Amino acid sequence: MYLGHGAYGVEAASRLYFGKHARDLTLPEAATIAGLFQHRGGYYSPIVHPDHAIARRNNVVLYRMLQEHYITRQQYDLARNAPLVLGTYKEEAPKVGAYFAEEIRQHIENSDNPAFGSRTSTSAG
Repeated sequence: MYLGHGAYGVEAASRLYFGKHARDLTLPEAATIAGLFQHRGGYYSPIVHPDHAIARRNNVVLYRMLQEHYITRQQYDLARNAPLVLGTYKEEAPKVGAYFAEEIRQHIENSDNPAFGSRTSTSAG
C-alpha cells in the first residue's frame, strides 16, 4: 500500500515519517500512519500538510479506536494532545543512484541555464 513520498507499507512509512521501526511507534505515530491509508494525493501527508494529518489522526483514527474500545479514554486524550514530531531514519541514505544524483546536482550547479538560477548565486555562498 502506497503511503506517500515513496513509502510503500507501514514499515517504510514509519521510517520515513518518524525515523524508527514500526514496532517502536507510539500510539499517536501509529494513528498518523493509519490515517494515510485513504489519502488523497498527499492531502494527509504529515510532511506537506501536518495540520490535515493531525486532524485525521485525532478525529478519525483515534476516535474510531476509542469507539471500538481498542484504547481507553485516557489513552485517547493523551494521544490527541501529542504533537506531531517527524524524524529521519539514519539508514535511509540512498545507496542505489547516489552517484547519479550527485552528477545531476553538479550539472545543475555548474549550468549556465537561467532556469537553474545564475551560476554566481550558487557559487558565491
